[in-house]
Amino acid sequence: MNSAFFLSMANRGSSAEKGHKHIADLARRYGFCYSKVGCGEIEISIAGDTPIASPAKTQPFGFVLGRHGDALTQDRFLKVDIQDNKIRLENDYSGSIPVFYASRNGLVLSNIEPAVFHASDGCLEDLDAANVFGFLKFNHFIWDETAWSHIHQTLPDSETIFDARTGKVTSKYLQTVKSSDALVGMEDHRVAEHFYELNADLVNQSMAADDEIILPLSSGYDSRLILAAISENPEIAEKTKCFTYGAPGSIEVHAARALSREANVYWSHIDLPCQFLERDKLSDIGDVFGASLHMHGMYQLEFWDEIKAHHGVSDTAVLTSGFMTGVPAGQHNGLLGITRPDTSLVKAMGNFSQSKVWADEDLLKMPIFHNTDALALAESRFHQAFDRFDGELHQKAVMFDVWTRQRNFISYYPRTFEWLVPTRSPHMRADYANFFMSISKEMLFNRKAVEMMFLNHYPAMSKVASNSNGFFSLGGGTKNLIFLASRIMGKLGLSALVPESYRGQAADFDLRALRHSQETSLYPLFEDNNLAIEFAAQFGGQDLFRGEYQKAFNGGIKSYEKLISLQALATNLQASTKGI
Repeated sequence: MNSAFFLSMANRGSSAEKGHKHIADLARRYGFCYSKVGCGEIEISIAGDTPIASPAKTQPFGFVLGRHGDALTQDRFLKVDIQDNKIRLENDYSGSIPVFYASRNGLVLSNIEPAVFHASDGCLEDLDAANVFGFLKFNHFIWDETAWSHIHQTLPDSETIFDARTGKVTSKYLQTVKSSDALVGMEDHRVAEHFYELNADLVNQSMAADDEIILPLSSGYDSRLILAAISENPEIAEKTKCFTYGAPGSIEVHAARALSREANVYWSHIDLPCQFLERDKLSDIGDVFGASLHMHGMYQLEFWDEIKAHHGVSDTAVLTSGFMTGVPAGQHNGLLGITRPDTSLVKAMGNFSQSKVWADEDLLKMPIFHNTDALALAESRFHQAFDRFDGELHQKAVMFDVWTRQRNFISYYPRTFEWLVPTRSPHMRADYANFFMSISKEMLFNRKAVEMMFLNHYPAMSKVASNSNGFFSLGGGTKNLIFLASRIMGKLGLSALVPESYRGQAADFDLRALRHSQETSLYPLFEDNNLAIEFAAQFGGQDLFRGEYQKAFNGGIKSYEKLISLQALATNLQASTKGI
């Protein structure tokens, strides 16, 4: 397995060497082999499981990132082929392994954004106001942009070709996921039967050859789908261990304990120490993600460390992830509310809680956003994603979600873990998405096909409460009504009145970690140097940052979420001053 690469022209000089050094440092830090090879006029650094030798001078060269078997469609992947100073990239249908590139002073590209930033001599002046506005408002980048005006991302489900000599970039949409009506009109129970068979096949194919399987188990549907299939395969069930983090009485722990008991697999609760915001840990994750880092919790790394330290996991263990399970199944169609072709996509994406962290008026007061028409640009970029897919409105909504929020937000999960442990994503398959693009609107809406499959094939598991769909989730009306009420009370600041098992827990991890590490939790926002001060001035100043920090320290999770978005932007800048 290869985890990272950086590519540049051989004559790029000292700037390019910063990118190569960045990959070498990551390889050493995480225990990977580091190889630097030449192919024509191109130099490539690769961090992977095994060393790689340079090809003969005139021979083509290629490698793959992510897990791959006989067919590249089995999981997340990025395929790289190089010949005659041209680089051809092919990625999976969701673009789950991003590639960042810049052509300033010569072409450089990598799946590690900080390597490109450093190699292209990135600086504060490269911050792009409209791009950053979208990042702060929605907590993810929208289409091909990054925080920096000179750095872009490749698009999902594409073949992208770079000419290393001219810097020309061409892209072809591969259309591996297509709309159809193959299962429209079929009886609901037969659709559920098709899905049952598909889920079992995908999970078994993904993990049959592995020696030990670690499944982070929650109350949600995604990990539950994996567990359900595992429970019917005794050979896989015997080598599976499930772990759950959260307060002992939380819904996540309560549900996971019940689900694993029903599946007859090993389960244990992990009590996180919540020290994942210490400075060295922030530096580790920042060096992988840079400004593409978003607000998803970094407690996942601590979760794996605790499993390794206290639960006897073998060196050959793999971790399986529910990445790209719920969204293709219509998880967010109801929330998005895209019911007409002229529905505002900015408004639709604004329905997610992560899009409510910054109010528009607060953003527009910041100096960096003066005289920008960022909302109109965001609408245009969202439409590039939405209109790309050829299908019915409800199908386009699914792929819009996959290609915008999901690609940038949820993909953090496997991209984080893969530095520590091989990660399997059984539903990261085009045929999984194509199934949901072939069923009726009613069966797609809010994962109805998934719920029907559970009710028909796993009735005991379906009775275990889930927090996935709010009032509409499995588990029964009374419990779901309590969940709905608890969410409302949480928003009103009345969480202390909610029974512990119904409280949301992720925010508690963040706030405990913040109180443990204090201002260091937000490194480098409060650094006492010119760059940190100039950066802060663009967004209202360090006094504003400290005011939000104090609110966060006192329990204001929204203030914490505001600051970690800004922290992500500051990470690359701070590293650029240290000779990296």
